Amino acid sequence: MKRILCAGMMIGSVLMTHPSYAATMYADHVTGSFRGDTTIGFSTGFYGGTFPGAFPVTLTDPQARAAVLGAPDNNFVSLPGNEAVSPTAVGSPFKWAYVEVGFAGNFGTNMQLVITELGDNAESAQLFIWTLDGGNVQRTITRGAADTVLIDLSSYAGFVSAHGGAFNRVGIGGLDLGVDSPGFDLDAIGVTNVPEPSALILVGSGLVGLGWWRRMSGARR
Repeated sequence: MKRILCAGMMIGSVLMTHPSYAATMYADHVTGSFRGDTTIGFSTGFYGGTFPGAFPVTLTDPQARAAVLGAPDNNFVSLPGNEAVSPTAVGSPFKWAYVEVGFAGNFGTNMQLVITELGDNAESAQLFIWTLDGGNVQRTITRGAADTVLIDLSSYAGFVSAHGGAFNRVGIGGLDLGVDSPGFDLDAIGVTNVPEPSALILVGSGLVGLGWWRRMSGARR
């Protein structure tokens, strides 16, 4: 039993101390937001809600901003859009509901974005990742079966190197109207390290060792 406990503690130590498993840095302030075209969506103001809970409900501007800050807490703001009817060209001003957030520190291309969306499967949004000099990279994201959307930033290394050397804020704009709560239902945006193969090998080895000790312990009974 002591050996099993020791193995478990070793695995926990790897997870806690290895840089690949550092805590996620979540957005801590909103740098901009707007509703865009008020002819779509639930109302002329922001709306969102809690999941599970009440939605959609009208949100004040402070409530809408608070909903996307910090770690996931099941409070969200909906970002509706109508891209199917009137597409937004890449590089042009985004015209639908949009929110932009900043972090306690800058982040580079060795990181990944962690976006939490609480709505239906297949809801989409336009992602804007801003660099220190005001440039940005854009891509469309679509939520799958899980609430979490992960975006690996490594492919943007060349762009970031030429535009200030780091990212500092993230914007998300809705592209569809969804069903129950129309639009991309944004709960949280974070940045975390990409797990390195060495860390995964260490964790895998620890789990194999723990399983072996449990098997041997059972055989002795």
